[in-house]
Amino acid sequence: MRIALVVIVWLTAIATPNALVAQKKNKSPDRPDYDPMDYVGRYALNDDLLLDVRKDGQLLTLLPSFWRTAQILDSIGEDLFVSLLHRKIRFAFRRNDDGQIVELEVTGHKEIGGKARRLAPSALMPVELLLAGEHRQAMQGLVESGGLDTPERVTNLAFKLIRNYPSRARFGALFLDELAPRFPDDLDLHLAAGLAWMQAGDRDSALPAFRRAAEIDPDDSLARRAVRHLDPGGATPPPDSAWQLPFALQELFRPPRPEEIARVREDWNRRDLAPAGVQHVATHEITLASTRYEVRIVSHLVHGRRHYGAIMVPEEKASACCSVVMDLHGIDDRYSGIDLAKLRVPRILREDGAGTIVVVPSYRGESLRIGDVIYSSEGDPRNGWDGATDDAIALLSVVLVGTPEVNPDQICAYGKSRGATVALLMGIRDERVDCVVAWAGPAEWFGNMGTFGWNLQEQVEWALWERWPPGKGWGSASQFVDWFLRDAIKHGQPGLTATRHRILASSPLYFVETVPAADLHYGIDDRSVPVSNAEALREAVATRTLGVTSVQVTTALCHGSRHALSSDVRHIESVPASALAS
Repeated sequence: MRIALVVIVWLTAIATPNALVAQKKNKSPDRPDYDPMDYVGRYALNDDLLLDVRKDGQLLTLLPSFWRTAQILDSIGEDLFVSLLHRKIRFAFRRNDDGQIVELEVTGHKEIGGKARRLAPSALMPVELLLAGEHRQAMQGLVESGGLDTPERVTNLAFKLIRNYPSRARFGALFLDELAPRFPDDLDLHLAAGLAWMQAGDRDSALPAFRRAAEIDPDDSLARRAVRHLDPGGATPPPDSAWQLPFALQELFRPPRPEEIARVREDWNRRDLAPAGVQHVATHEITLASTRYEVRIVSHLVHGRRHYGAIMVPEEKASACCSVVMDLHGIDDRYSGIDLAKLRVPRILREDGAGTIVVVPSYRGESLRIGDVIYSSEGDPRNGWDGATDDAIALLSVVLVGTPEVNPDQICAYGKSRGATVALLMGIRDERVDCVVAWAGPAEWFGNMGTFGWNLQEQVEWALWERWPPGKGWGSASQFVDWFLRDAIKHGQPGLTATRHRILASSPLYFVETVPAADLHYGIDDRSVPVSNAEALREAVATRTLGVTSVQVTTALCHGSRHALSSDVRHIESVPASALAS
């Protein structure tokens, strides 16, 4: 067994918004008292965009229609709030002469900016009925309000539903099927219906919708490709311009064999990630949340390439300093790197930041920014999963030998999206890591990363046919091609074995035997990292056999939440604040 129960408690405390809740309980005297129930209600910006204000435990939250996360409202004055994590967004409530809240004005955000009128509790709008699965009542409401004059509005509503709430895709599919006879020649409506049925897992119902779309516009690529995948008997051959691979996709996506998993372990064990070429580059200062940090920029060599990292030491240290949290950032199609001003961990820790050193790696080929200063690491950013884990482990080695304030017995790896996967891989590979906090991280790349009802193999085939550059198409397919297949397309190498090895080394699901205590969170309606990743991890953890059953791994499924879990802290499981003292 790698760790004791006390570390599990420490992990959970670090992972949760206790500091945020504590701030609400112990707010400063200059903040006005208020009754949250004064503001609770629904506010209409327009016919299809509502702002739902709720009291959630000790928090006041606001969730716009179809948004990915709720905003936590932080009181800054009488009837005046800001978003706790996005403080440029302001919420001003207006009262009538009788003192009742009747209006909400939002500033600082383009999409939800404006004045919203407060609705009566019984006045359900069509968009609310649709979200609740009452598709016939929603359509009736649209008829009564004149909202069915053209198909654009209803198609847009349904597409927002299936895009942002995959678990409710069937609602959108039934809604569009009811509308199809009214608009038999509308291309977008039939495409949306096909996608809705795919998202709902009903390919038999999706095929007629895509066929009708292809009849309306034979040149529409989505309709043609969808019919090709759903009805292979009527498929057309790949275009001559399609990217070619030196191996078959079905072989690439075949489940890993035990000997392949063993070879990845052996490869990891051979890698030399000890401190090398370490240099102290610069010292900066930054204040995040309520903590002021001395930021020590170091550079070091990883496999002969120079990398940069930030070691953020609180200037006013707590008496028991300092635990370490590795703040591991995500990835985008531009390999944008990380701006220290946007770190999540200090915002989660708040007052508890005085007892924690935050360590931030700049992964290979990416940059680290503080203010106007940019530090750029060498290497290929496309190796951003297994390779990024090497970079994080190597930086931790530098921290442990060169930072006297560190408590080596309290090290936690935290990340969201790509960062969550790196955190899991780091915990699996490095016994110095006591715990993992991972939000919405891909668990593996062979079977659980498909979107809109398509599996990843189908989407990658689509990307190859249409030569998707990073960021084009949907889901992870275009980035998957860039990360794992670009060289094989351009040069015919690496071959199948080496490519599968790299994909497998980026898939923590197959190595959970050695994961430490972990707190894993996934959104039920995450369209980027499907909830099947959480389900696969749960099953793998439940069946692991290396004597680690007393190491707690918690996988929380967050209802109503998507990929941006970090703002929606009401979903994160909480423990008493006293656990920090354990």
